[in-house]
Amino acid sequence: MKHSVIFVYRVVCCAPAMPQIVTAIDIDAPPSKVFEILVDSSRYEEWTPLLRLLVGSYRPGSRILAKITLPGIPFVFDAKVVRCDPAKGLAWKGPSISLVHPVVCGEHYFDLMDLGNG
Repeated sequence: MKHSVIFVYRVVCCAPAMPQIVTAIDIDAPPSKVFEILVDSSRYEEWTPLLRLLVGSYRPGSRILAKITLPGIPFVFDAKVVRCDPAKGLAWKGPSISLVHPVVCGEHYFDLMDLGNG
């Protein structure tokens, strides 16, 4: 039987005038498999042109180091993990300083929505 999950990447930017950024895709895999790839930063080049590095402990409340590459401009920053659940996804808020690009600053969510077997 086929198993499907919706993978949604959302950014709620810290700048008030910035819109929320949302992208989604339907993946033929269980949430646990998608989550396994999500937390393996050595595989990021396989599926995202934006996120290049995410290292550290994925426990809620812990700090991670992230690298996001916008066209020609890399941003390396720290962030605080706010959610890490293999069934629901990963989320972080950062950086701890706000002197960076508004797309980088804010809350970043990788949401997994299980559609079940189909």
